[in-house]
Amino acid sequence: MGDDARHDHEHAHGRDNDQNSKRRQDRFQFLLVSHKDTDILTLNTAKCMLPLDFPSFETINLGEIKEDADMKRLVTSELYQQQPHIVILVRLLGRGVPGFSHLLEYAEQKDHDLIVVSGVPGSFEPDLTAMCTVSTETIHQVMAYFNADGCSHNMTNMFCYLADHLLKCGFGYDAPSVQPDHGLYHPQFQSSPTCDREHRAKSYLEDCYTASDRKPTICVIFYRCHFLSENTSFVDAILDELEALDLNAIGLFTETLREHKYHGNVNGTIVERFPTALTYLLDKQSGNCL
Repeated sequence: MGDDARHDHEHAHGRDNDQNSKRRQDRFQFLLVSHKDTDILTLNTAKCMLPLDFPSFETINLGEIKEDADMKRLVTSELYQQQPHIVILVRLLGRGVPGFSHLLEYAEQKDHDLIVVSGVPGSFEPDLTAMCTVSTETIHQVMAYFNADGCSHNMTNMFCYLADHLLKCGFGYDAPSVQPDHGLYHPQFQSSPTCDREHRAKSYLEDCYTASDRKPTICVIFYRCHFLSENTSFVDAILDELEALDLNAIGLFTETLREHKYHGNVNGTIVERFPTALTYLLDKQSGNCL
């Protein structure tokens, strides 16, 4: 083979390799569709915990689907049409998603696995189950992971479960682990194991209370979903600023402040309906605010 012919052959072979590489990069096997921004944030964290050879993901934030044409444009795109077999996991808050029928048609026409569940914790909605194309056992297991709370560890294990059962991968997975509804938070303790982290945050707050200088302590209350998805950079920034002002600062994550219970001693007073989350800010012995 002459030099020119060899060069043309190598150039064509390199172009084929580039095209094959691009096709591999464009291939995904999981599609997460959700109304909840925190689901997508949690997935971004979970990806770091998954095996290096784990199937890749695409996501659709339903808050960005404004009209029927937006969904149709996505599912009819070359990227979506070229996928051989994917698992579509949909998490809905309510109904009336623009173009949702196009997503259902896409899943049916391409024979993709489809799982549709409610974004409301603990909610079982038969009409959503009727849309699914997987076994009832698989649906219930996905709901168990979400209901145990959507932290990155649960999401990691949920997708490993789906990969093993629907894509026959064999990664292995752990059962869902329930996360607390409320708790103290400080970034300096986040690298510790869960039980140690909670203990150290409480000890830090108690040390602030008993310190000789008794600086004011500010508590920053934020939604638990940000804690579970590890979307806490804004809380960290607030705590840093407060401490820079020579104040004590602690975070408190909570599912809701509407949950309450009887408390016999809050600063020496009986309170019939005291927010459960705020009990984390009380000294167990004296009942005083820390």
